[in-house]
Amino acid sequence: MSTTMTQSAADRRAEIEQDVIPYMRQLYPVAFNLTRDPGDAEDLVQETMIKTYRAFHQFEPGTNLRAWLHKIMRNTSISAHRKRGREPDSGPVFYLADIEGYPYKEVAELLAIPLGTTMSRLHRGRQ
Repeated sequence: MSTTMTQSAADRRAEIEQDVIPYMRQLYPVAFNLTRDPGDAEDLVQETMIKTYRAFHQFEPGTNLRAWLHKIMRNTSISAHRKRGREPDSGPVFYLADIEGYPYKEVAELLAIPLGTTMSRLHRGRQ
């Protein structure tokens, strides 16, 4: 690694610490409002800071840093929410059928979902 690259990385780290770190306390309440869970809020702030660090070279000095951070956080939250939506929800279905031993039909009735949906969710959950 060349000296200019090292200096550039050091400058970037110093700039982030000086400009971004003070906003971290303001990000947590927003993250909590988005997630409604303390642990998830902390994870969201951390992920936001990672993305901020990686993309800091794209930030235009003189523009609203606070708004940029909040946009990164909101986009990160939306992406995480969409990802969770694509994952099969096999939690209680899987537990009832495979741990408790309920037949598929009873699981479907307990969760008020069709039998075919129960069977496909269990199949995806097991995979």
